[in-house]
Amino acid sequence: MLLQLALRAAVSVSLVVVATDAWAQECTCDHEVTPETLTINGVNMGVQPGETICIQGGARPFLRVYDMVGTAEAPIVIKNCDGQVVIDNSDRGYGLTLDGSSFVRITGTGDEDHLYGFRVRASRDGPDYSASCIVASGLSTDYEIDHIEAFECGFAGVSAKTDPSCDARDLSGFVQRNSRLHHLYLHDTGGEGIYFGSTGFPSRTRSCDGADVELIPHTHEGVWIHDNIIEDTGWDGAQVGVSPRDCFVYRNRISRVGLEMEQYQMQGLQIGGGSRCQIFDNFISNGSANGIIVLDAADTSIENNVIVDFETSIYINDRDSEVTEGAQYRVVHNTVVGASGRGVTLFGSRSADNVVANNLIVAGGDSPLGIGNEVDASDEANLILASVDEALFVDPAGRDYQLTKLSPAVDYGVDVQTSGVDIDQLGAMRDDKPDAGAFEFGATPPDEPTSPPEPGEDPGQPGDEPGDEPGGDGDGDGDGDGMDGASGGCSYRDISPGDGRDGRWLIAAAVFALALLRRRSGRAQGGERAP
Repeated sequence: MLLQLALRAAVSVSLVVVATDAWAQECTCDHEVTPETLTINGVNMGVQPGETICIQGGARPFLRVYDMVGTAEAPIVIKNCDGQVVIDNSDRGYGLTLDGSSFVRITGTGDEDHLYGFRVRASRDGPDYSASCIVASGLSTDYEIDHIEAFECGFAGVSAKTDPSCDARDLSGFVQRNSRLHHLYLHDTGGEGIYFGSTGFPSRTRSCDGADVELIPHTHEGVWIHDNIIEDTGWDGAQVGVSPRDCFVYRNRISRVGLEMEQYQMQGLQIGGGSRCQIFDNFISNGSANGIIVLDAADTSIENNVIVDFETSIYINDRDSEVTEGAQYRVVHNTVVGASGRGVTLFGSRSADNVVANNLIVAGGDSPLGIGNEVDASDEANLILASVDEALFVDPAGRDYQLTKLSPAVDYGVDVQTSGVDIDQLGAMRDDKPDAGAFEFGATPPDEPTSPPEPGEDPGQPGDEPGDEPGGDGDGDGDGDGMDGASGGCSYRDISPGDGRDGRWLIAAAVFALALLRRRSGRAQGGERAP
């Protein structure tokens, strides 16, 4: 309540009230927003849980969304209507933003003529700050963002986190829950395609009023990042931090990353900051460093991925971090091709019972499979081939790495179905003599792909993701902002997370709200500063 009151007081909204035109009637809207309206506030508009806000198609420089508060049973839906919403600017730190909101979905599925109903460009690139096209922050939680194209972003395509600051230094009492980013097309970004969660783990030091202070980020519980296309990123394709529970990254296509050649920012997919994630069914290609890199992470599984043309395909290192004590890393049934240095690499003495099995490593560089002497790991049925020709793929030139009948990978693996890897990347069932790599030869995939379970769901009944039918602060400065969570992790088990709104959350919310109020008050008095 304190957060809502502060935000209501802080946000001044000029709202264009329009009659219910034909375009709105066709979209079944409770509220309509025309292109002239650039900021909408759920409190000021009187938006109720379960209602739908229609954003009329057309051009505008930006769109800011505040204080949309739905419920788990009745989320608020914000969608395009009557064409594509086109957002384009070169002078701000954002294109589309979400602040102070919960149980809300922003979706581009409002017009069947457009696969991506929102098209966002925010191209500012310095000198003092760079823009992220889509920004979800302001302690927003329980949100879904889908079917949006973002391109030529000065920094990130999507920034999904609330950063601690000099005014709100400790956000550890807040938990961002149930964040869903899917069916996004993110390309030509100056920084990351997706920047989810902090990289300042477990804290970072910053100078505030001339004194060094510790800034502590919040955690994320419930992360679904899937079915996105990410291409031509200046920095990493995607990175996930501080996500210790119910974290799933799957069915994404990530290609041509790290084009700016910024050191330590050239990964296809990075997992870190005490995160505990399942990474599966992704296709990741073309980068100068690591296809998938896992650092300082808790239990992590990497399964059924295809990784092509990196220096190192998969790199894992617990880096002697306390959060990794006893962590288990599973690298199973991946197809890695064309590593110039290393295929699969695992280092660190704190992790335990690691499994590296049934991977197909083709043209894997000088060290196709490297497991440090200090690592507690089993190494079974990993097929190493010197050249692509030996693998007998269906069409490697066309990036089809399924197996032909005579491939040496057929029946090469060992049975790991008891560990949950009983289907291949296409969802086809593996037999008791599984093939090495991400694909099972001759198996028939299902008509519809499966998805990981929802929290609290029966682990034997994978659930459909909401929205499968038919995120940062926006300053773009690139400052990454982890910690181990409760038991449960990302494994398929029954988990019923709490709502996270205990006393610590209220304190964090109050501190952040007051900081936000001061910031906005300063803008009102002195004119709008760098957004």
